[in-house]
Amino acid sequence: MNARHLREVPKLGDEKPAAGMLTKRLNVNMSVESYSEVERLAKEHRWTITDLIRLSISLLKTAYDAIREGNRLAVVNKRGRVIKEILLPS
Repeated sequence: MNARHLREVPKLGDEKPAAGMLTKRLNVNMSVESYSEVERLAKEHRWTITDLIRLSISLLKTAYDAIREGNRLAVVNKRGRVIKEILLPS
């Protein structure tokens, strides 16, 4: 796979509100298992939960933009072979 097929996802912190910018608070209900996974990922990667949510949104936006352009999402091994297609709800 060459670089033209790759799109950079914004780095953590890139979408933090600028000084004086209005923000919204998000309150989310989820299962204990889901919250444990959120905490685990945040801790493992040394992210805040807010950064994890921002990254998740950026990844989903990138994925849906690619699908809208007629592309498919996949996990590709080191040799470039598709080992799993990623299907998202429409």
